Amino acid sequence: TRELALKYENSPFSKNISMVFFPSSLSFVAVQQELDERQTPIKVGAQNICWVEKGAYTGEVSAEMFLRVAGDYAL
Repeated sequence: TRELALKYENSPFSKNISMVFFPSSLSFVAVQQELDERQTPIKVGAQNICWVEKGAYTGEVSAEMFLRVAGDYAL
């Protein structure tokens, strides 16, 4: 992701286009921090979200949890 960010962070983005990376849940926060530190226009989104707010759903991450770390997009 760092290599992709370096490649695209200085690209001439149109004001009507948003670029979003969708890293794995395990690297979501690290990728977001890297992009924030570089102050790029690139956003971060979740690959997958669970439809329930809370509970013991093995391997699932709720939309609420991604919202807490500023996840604005999901596939």
